[in-house]
Formats: sequence, structure tokens, C-alpha cells
Amino acid sequence: MQGESKYIARLKKDLVVFLSNNLDYFQSFDKVKIYYDDGQQTITNALHAAFEYELSKQALMYRNASPKEYRLSQVADYLCTLELTALKFDACEITSTDEVFFGLSATTFKRDYLKKVRKKLAK
Repeated sequence: MQGESKYIARLKKDLVVFLSNNLDYFQSFDKVKIYYDDGQQTITNALHAAFEYELSKQALMYRNASPKEYRLSQVADYLCTLELTALKFDACEITSTDEVFFGLSATTFKRDYLKKVRKKLAK
């Protein structure tokens, strides 16, 4: 649980930094829609905390992005997971779940997953 709270705190911080660095862009819209499937309550809380810290609650719209209805969100989730995992390998912050799912080495992960996806994205 302590490891999870460390990642949630970091997620909130990283989201706030991202939003702050791009505040002019986000404020150029009347409404900012946030699509999330409410899969994990801690992630939901982090999203709300970060967006509501940087943007007006009146400018935010939360929408359910159920995987059944939003296939594109599944692809985006997968791509973001791969990029986040690459960052975690680079920072030596890989979790046991990452190791079980992607393998034990950064080399294997990059060869079997990241390189293939980035090659497709470059097309």
C-alpha cells in the first residue's frame, strides 16, 4: 500500500506540473472533458485532485470511458502504459507487476514491446 501511495502522489504531482506547463492551452477551451473508466478509485482521486487544483471545476467535464464503448481509449491506455513503463525502467523504478507483465529486463521490454509500438507510431 505504501508503494501505491508513493505512485499516486507522484501521479498527482506530475499531472499538476503538466497542467501548469500547458495551462494557456487548457484555458483556451470553454470545457475540458476528462474521459476515464473509473477502474481504480485512487487514479480517479488523483485525476480529480490535479485537474481541480489547476482548472476551474466549472470548466471540467468528467465522462465515463468504458472500454466497451471507447476502443480508442484502450489503445491510448496501452500506449501510455508502455511509455510509463519505459520511464520506470530508465529510472530503475520498475514494479513487481511491471516485471511479471513485461519481463525482467529493460532490454527485453524495449525489444518486445516499446520498439514495435514506436515503429508503428512513426509511420
